[in-house]
Amino acid sequence: MSFQGYYLAQWKERQQTPPLDAPTVNEIRQQIGEIDESIINKFGEIRRSCSIQSRPEMEDTLLEWLAQLPGIQLEWNTKLFSEMLAASIHPIVYPVECQPISG
Repeated sequence: MSFQGYYLAQWKERQQTPPLDAPTVNEIRQQIGEIDESIINKFGEIRRSCSIQSRPEMEDTLLEWLAQLPGIQLEWNTKLFSEMLAASIHPIVYPVECQPISG
């Protein structure tokens, strides 16, 4: 089910209509596109600079950075969310070439 379908079902279930000041679907899609682009750019920046090496450091950075993105609201367990996100992206943004050479 899409996000749109989910919220439409919620509004119908509660016999509500969408708020009159709600953004249009196109505005939401544009905002999602901007967030996606920001995320991809940030991950590329981290990868190129080798600036984050540990997973806990990645978790802290992600929470701080996501809080600054317009439209992102971490409404549920933010610690769990940052741990899951860091676990999935750390191997991608911390490539082998950034890892210290063990002697």
